[in-house]
Amino acid sequence: FVDPHYHNIDKIIFVLKGEVTITYGEYQDKGIICETNSLIFIPSGILHSITNNSDDITISLVISSDHNTMSIYG
Repeated sequence: FVDPHYHNIDKIIFVLKGEVTITYGEYQDKGIICETNSLIFIPSGILHSITNNSDDITISLVISSDHNTMSIYG
């Protein structure tokens, strides 16, 4: 689980393995289930959180609008 937070840059998340739920919005009242090969765009300033939906590892590639940043999370 990743606590609700926001970024000052746009983010794109590509789920390489696993299934997560991304919850978003001011009240964290909206959510979408993202399976392997899902691509999610999170605009700058949008409050969001991420939850792994299983006991298995989830691997995601995160690309940001900051041209100096690219991360792989597992």
